[in-house]
Amino acid sequence: MLSYWDHLAENNDPPNDSTINELRKLLSEPSKQLEDIKLEIKRLEAKQLEIEEYVRSFHRILAPIRRVPYDILRTIFEHCLPTHRNPTMSGNEAPMLLTHVCRTWRSIAHQSPRLWAHIYVPFRNVTKGYDNNEGFDDPLIPQQQMVSVLQNRCYAVQEWLSRSGDLPLSISVMYEQGSPFVRFVTGNTNSSSIDNLVKMLLRTLLLFSPRWRSLEIVLPDNIHRDFEDMLSTHTLPLLLRLRLSIISQRLLNAPFRPSPSKNLLRAPNLKYLSLEGPKHNITQLISPTHTSQSLTGGNISITHVSLSRCGLDTCIVLFKGYPTLIQCDLTTRHDAFEIENEIIIPNAIHLPHLRALWIKTSGNIGPNSFVPSLLEVLDCPRLRNFGYYNDVWNTTAASDEIPPSFFYRAINLTSLELDRFCLRPSNILDILKAQHRLIRLSLTSKYRMEPSKPSSLEIETFDLDALVIRRDTDGGPITSTSASTHHQLLPCLEVFELHRTTVTDDLVLRFVTSRMDPESDIAVLKKVKIFFDRYEEHHGLDLVKEIRTRADRKDIQIDTSFCYVGSTIDAEKKRNNLLPAHTAPTRQFDNRTWTHEEHFDSEYDD
Repeated sequence: MLSYWDHLAENNDPPNDSTINELRKLLSEPSKQLEDIKLEIKRLEAKQLEIEEYVRSFHRILAPIRRVPYDILRTIFEHCLPTHRNPTMSGNEAPMLLTHVCRTWRSIAHQSPRLWAHIYVPFRNVTKGYDNNEGFDDPLIPQQQMVSVLQNRCYAVQEWLSRSGDLPLSISVMYEQGSPFVRFVTGNTNSSSIDNLVKMLLRTLLLFSPRWRSLEIVLPDNIHRDFEDMLSTHTLPLLLRLRLSIISQRLLNAPFRPSPSKNLLRAPNLKYLSLEGPKHNITQLISPTHTSQSLTGGNISITHVSLSRCGLDTCIVLFKGYPTLIQCDLTTRHDAFEIENEIIIPNAIHLPHLRALWIKTSGNIGPNSFVPSLLEVLDCPRLRNFGYYNDVWNTTAASDEIPPSFFYRAINLTSLELDRFCLRPSNILDILKAQHRLIRLSLTSKYRMEPSKPSSLEIETFDLDALVIRRDTDGGPITSTSASTHHQLLPCLEVFELHRTTVTDDLVLRFVTSRMDPESDIAVLKKVKIFFDRYEEHHGLDLVKEIRTRADRKDIQIDTSFCYVGSTIDAEKKRNNLLPAHTAPTRQFDNRTWTHEEHFDSEYDD
C-alpha cells in the first residue's frame, strides 16, 4: 500500500474519491498529533516569554554599563559631544541627552565640567515677507512666544556655563536679524525686543569672559558695535581663537557709520582670527588704532588669519599691521567702485614668520586682479605652503598670472597648490621653473565640480611631459653638466596631484617611472593622485598594476590613485543601440518607458 501512495505522490494524476477518503483516514491521527504539538509549542513559548521577562527585569542589574567607573563614564560622555560644532541646548544631543537617561547619568553629567564648557546659542528674529516670496524671510513666530523662548534661553545659558567649573570656554552665538530691506518695505523695523534679548545674552556671556578660549560670533553690525562697547572693561586673558561674522544691516542709501571699538582683537593672547562680512567692516576691524600696543598697529599675538572678503587696501593693512603672521587665508574680491590705483602699495612688505599663504580670487577678473601687484612686494623667506585658487567655473578663463619673482624669493617653499584653470599655461611653467625644493605639487580644480561624463576641455593648462625626467645615454638624469641643456623641473617632488586632465595613461606611466630611481639625484615619488576627465583606457595596460610592478623592482613604494569618469567598455555599451537593454541617452537617469504623467481615474469610467 505504501508503494502505491509513493507512486501517486510522484506524479500529477488526479486521485479518485475512494483514494481521497482513504488518504484522509490515514492522515487523521498524524494531523491530530501535529495540532497537539503546535498547542504545546504555543504553551511553551508563552512560558518562555514569561520567564524571559522575569529574568530581564533583574538581569538589567547585571548590565556592564552599570559597573563602569564614574570617571570612565565621564570620559565616554565627553566623547559624545558634537565634533563639528559646539553643542546646543537641545535634548536630542549631548550633553542634554545624557541627562534624560536616568538619575545617575544626570548626576554624573551635571558634575562633569567638560560637558558644559562648550555651547552654541542660536537666536533668530525673522520678519514676514510678502506671501513668502523667494528672497524674503520665513513667517513670523508670534512675537510674544519668541521673546519668552529666547528669554528662557538666556537664563539657561548662565546655568549651563556655571556647571563648567573653572575650565576654558568655547562659545558660539548666531543671531539672524532678518533682511533690512524686508523690514524696511514691510514697515516692521521694530526688532528692539529681540535685540535687547541678544544684548542680555551677551551680557550673560560677559560674566564668564575671563574664561573665554574660543569665541564664534555671528551678529548684525549694529549689535556687534554694542557688543564691542560692552567689552571695554574686559581683558579676555584666555581668548585664543576668534571667529567673527558681521552681517550688514545697512541700506544702500544709508551713510557709513564710524568704525566700532576693537576690544575683541585686543585680547592679549589671541592667536587665531577669522573674519567674515562686508569688506569695509573687515578693513575697519584690522586697521591700526591709536591705543594699540604694537609698533605696527596690530595685535602682535595674532599669527593665523582668515579673511572672507578683502581688497587691496585690506591686504596691505593686514600684512603691514600683523608682521607676526604664520598662516594666512584670504579671499580677495575686486571692487569695481574702488579706485585701487589710488592705493599706495609699499615697495616691500616683509613677513619673516609667514609659513603658509592661501589666496582665493573671486570671478574672472584677469588683468583687474590686484594679487600680482601684491605678491610682487611680498617677501616671505620662510614660506613653505602656498595656494592660489579662483572660484570662476568656466574652464576657459585661464587669464590670471602670478609673478614668478615671488616664488624665486620663496626659497623654502615645499608645498604648492594651484587652480590650474585660472592661470595661464606659460605662467604655471614659469612658476615651476622657480621652484627647486618643492616636495608637493597639486594642480587642482578646487571650485569646479568633477565631471560625471568626459568633457572635451577647451584648454589644457598643463603638459605633464614637462615633469618627465630626461635621461642621458648612461641612464642617469640629465644635469646642468650634461650635454643636453634640458631643465629638469622639480627635482625634489614626492607628492603630485592633478585634477581634470585628459593626459594619456602612457604619459602618466612615463612620468612616474622617470621618478622612481632611488640611486638618482631626483627624488622618488611617494604619492600620485590624478582625476581624469576622460574614460579609462582598455588596451591591455593596467596603470596601477604596472606602476606597482616597476616600483617593486626598485624596492620602493608609491601610493597611486587614478579616478576616471568611466570605462571605454561602459561607454561602448551605452552607445551600442543594438543591445537588447540599450537605453537612450535622454533616459539614462529615468529608465521608465513612459514618463508623461497621466491622470486617468477608473472612478469616471462608468
